Amino acid sequence: MTTAAPELHEPSPSGDVWIYRIVVALLGLSILGVVGGSIALRAMGVAVPDSLVAIGTGALGAMAGLPSPLSRV
Repeated sequence: MTTAAPELHEPSPSGDVWIYRIVVALLGLSILGVVGGSIALRAMGVAVPDSLVAIGTGALGAMAGLPSPLSRV
């Protein structure tokens, strides 16, 4: 009688909902911070730096890409 060794599976990252919640919360906070900072700068008469716009755009793009399915190539 032989017993097969149990197969070890690595945990699936798609099953871990907390990491997605943390990422969405941090990206959302950064977007809100960029929008608030941009409004505050414009209210003071200062031009919004391109780096601030780039951070906001990157965070928004990352948040938009989260629900897309992962490629399994």
